[in-house]
Amino acid sequence: MAESECQSLPVWCDGKQCVSAWKPSIRERLNILFGGNVWLGVLSGNTQPPVFISGETVFAKASIKARFCALFAQVKESIIAMLKSVKGGFKKVINF
Repeated sequence: MAESECQSLPVWCDGKQCVSAWKPSIRERLNILFGGNVWLGVLSGNTQPPVFISGETVFAKASIKARFCALFAQVKESIIAMLKSVKGGFKKVINF
């Protein structure tokens, strides 16, 4: 295959697997909904490497508590950064 015949595929990789998200067109969705097949083609030569297709997210979703704690930590960091900036501004005004 020539380089002009293919493009890079944006994927997430963790060293063990690569995951990409695909969104079928409306026409493809209708074909799938009414009994059409989902086709997977892998250009790899003579063998089929291990692959998977899922209709659900393949990433574990954090609990509400964990998401809230992460949000709180981000807000806390932002407030600390703002206070440091204000403190630095006051020092400049006082030393002026």
